[in-house]
Amino acid sequence: MQERNEILRHLRNYAASHKLDVRTNIRALQLDHLDADGPTPRWAVRTPGGDPARGTISS
Repeated sequence: MQERNEILRHLRNYAASHKLDVRTNIRALQLDHLDADGPTPRWAVRTPGGDPARGTISS
């Protein structure tokens, strides 16, 4: 249980420091890697609500 809490804390801190919009109350149906050959990884998350949310992940 302690290890799980540490992982969750780390993920929350990461999301906050990178200003990520994390929504834990929405179920993801599919995660698509867009433009895999491009300079910056891009992703689309499909949810039951319809159109995919698109974003860029930078390292």
